[in-house]
Amino acid sequence: MTRQFSVKDEVQRKDDLDDNPPPSDNGLEAYITESQAFLDRLRELGVSPDSNGFDYDQVSFIPCEGSRTLLSVVTTKNPKPSDSVKKLIDQFAGSLARGLGFADCVPTRVTDGEIKGVNTFLRIALVEKGFIVELNIKKASSVEANVLADQLRTAIPLIDPSRYSTSGIQILKYSNIAYDLNKDSVKVFTALPRAALDPLLAIEAK
Repeated sequence: MTRQFSVKDEVQRKDDLDDNPPPSDNGLEAYITESQAFLDRLRELGVSPDSNGFDYDQVSFIPCEGSRTLLSVVTTKNPKPSDSVKKLIDQFAGSLARGLGFADCVPTRVTDGEIKGVNTFLRIALVEKGFIVELNIKKASSVEANVLADQLRTAIPLIDPSRYSTSGIQILKYSNIAYDLNKDSVKVFTALPRAALDPLLAIEAK
């Protein structure tokens, strides 16, 4: 089935994809590493859900052949982050736009017609409930989505937490996998509650 890439909000085109190279074969470890670095950087900037939180959505499309331009639709819900935090969010979102290397090339309708590309939906939020990351990865079929979801669920407990900082360990603990049979997609998500998040954002946290 042809996918419709709907342009509704802020549209960004980025040609500097080499600045965000594809992750290693172990995409889950790349996800934990990128999320850990993002959360640690938020702490360094003094960001907290109470004073300067945010809720950010990004729909991304990367053609599988020809142009490697990333086309993304971004919606930043109130409260909007500062310029420095927005730049950090954009960098984090760019590192996940390829779907950790798990996304399939699927027919997608864009401005120039129908072409095959990698599709992802990403939500990054620092809100009253905590820190949330939701990465939806499009697969070619519901069967492939189901297979990938099972593989990732099996892989999570095998990741060595000693490789990460306190932030990474908590992200690993609160991460999970789901799949949407109707949308042929797999979701990698983290929901870090305030009780676990607040100590990580404290200035003395390491």
